[in-house]
Amino acid sequence: MIKLNEKFLERYLDKSLFDKKLNIALENLEKLLSHKGEGSEMTDWLNYDNYLHDDLLNNIQISARRLINISDYIVSIGIGGSYLGIKALLEPFPGNKKIIFAGNNLSSIYLEQIIEKLEGKDFSIIVISKSGTTTEPSLVFRILLQKLIKKYGEDSIKNRVVLITDKEKGALQRIKQKYQCDHFIIPDAIGGRFSIFTPVGLYPFAAAGHDIKKIAKVVKDSLKSYSIKSKENPALRYATIRNILYYTGKYHIETLISYEEQLRYLLEWWKQLFGESEGKNKKGLFPASAIFTTDLHSIGQYLQEGPRNFFETIIDFEKEPFSQKIPFFDDDFDGFNVCTEMDINSVKKIALKATALAHYDGDCPIVFLNLENLDIYSICELLVFFFYSCAISGYMLEINPFNQPGVELYKKNMLALLGKEKDINKRKELENKISQFF
Repeated sequence: MIKLNEKFLERYLDKSLFDKKLNIALENLEKLLSHKGEGSEMTDWLNYDNYLHDDLLNNIQISARRLINISDYIVSIGIGGSYLGIKALLEPFPGNKKIIFAGNNLSSIYLEQIIEKLEGKDFSIIVISKSGTTTEPSLVFRILLQKLIKKYGEDSIKNRVVLITDKEKGALQRIKQKYQCDHFIIPDAIGGRFSIFTPVGLYPFAAAGHDIKKIAKVVKDSLKSYSIKSKENPALRYATIRNILYYTGKYHIETLISYEEQLRYLLEWWKQLFGESEGKNKKGLFPASAIFTTDLHSIGQYLQEGPRNFFETIIDFEKEPFSQKIPFFDDDFDGFNVCTEMDINSVKKIALKATALAHYDGDCPIVFLNLENLDIYSICELLVFFFYSCAISGYMLEINPFNQPGVELYKKNMLALLGKEKDINKRKELENKISQFF
């Protein structure tokens, strides 16, 4: 289980208030587990046992092995919850390195680079979308599907395209029915940002060569661990810390920090999870992130001496999978022979401790999330930890942590302007407004 180091918070958290808020967090955990809170219709991620069964895992593995055998690259098309969680795990642990990502933006440069990468290579497509009509993945799927048909013929769609979508609804049903592609279901009662351990993530993990049965076991164990109704439950304590700092009225930003460059997309996934879940009704901490020590050489000055309106949450690992010893040079040209009894990880630990002390002396609250190992299974546990913390934190803010009405507004405007909506008057109204600014 993840351990919290709360020592850097002691001067910021009143003990009696902390205990009172922990009781409230416990009440909200009970509300979450009993499916009685707002948005409870989207809390089936608590019941992954219903989805992570051997039949599903075996079928995913069989299908994924077929794609692996016929593909140099497997393009995973999706955005938001159908992209960030997958990227968060496959960026540091790419497995067979066959998975590449598309449909997560509208950049023609990015797409052209993918098309160039696929030139002369065998490829297949996983398209992940509940509705099948989200703009970015839909348009990119059209483009890459056309290239797949041109390369292999229309009959190849059956074996080279896998659909991860709704059971019965959505635009991708037409592709499924026409070509009889492999089709895996996104459960109705699990929202995108909580869907990583459904086929949304499990299929790409299997296609990357990872052991999804072991991942499933870690997820099930973690769901049980972080459901414990105890004030020592680290997910409860983290949610409580965030809530107390937020309600001081002083702290408006939480900066999640990793000292591992390859965890950058984990931080991006975390920003989506907390940003979409909490940022509503004019409430919520702004989720920011930083990679240390890299960002200490860019925004480090601001973090040290800028406005004190943020706190830091730092992810740290006890054991790391690689070690590079620092070599000795006779002429000691840079003066770093003092480090030759160390490896790069030891130096990183010193940087972490030195920075934490400096920021604490600069009046910044800090909480550490300490994990034992830096591996794919520890990251899976960390995601479950954040699921619980985010849901409890949202309930403590008295908002629905499982919807995202603000995101839907931009989508409606965009679809109207593209001409997909039948309301012509809405399109004209938006075009008139745009003319005032562009």
